[in-house]
Amino acid sequence: MSILRTKKPIPHRETTLEDVVKRLDAILNVLLRIQLADNKSFRVRDKVRILHNLGFRNREIAQTLGISQLHVGNVINELRKAES
Repeated sequence: MSILRTKKPIPHRETTLEDVVKRLDAILNVLLRIQLADNKSFRVRDKVRILHNLGFRNREIAQTLGISQLHVGNVINELRKAES
């Protein structure tokens, strides 16, 4: 007897853009919560830098991280100054 049970196939339904966005949001949230090797998590500054470099807008970064757009803008300006 197999340990794995066979399930009835799930009826196929067309994947919508909304479905894809929900999945990507979930994946992004998991990745941004990953603990680093030294048991510390990414700082907000690092998360903003990653999302900004991936092409996310300030509004999208703020929504994803649960911070204000003003905070995102300030972090991005600090990052730009540090690069100069």
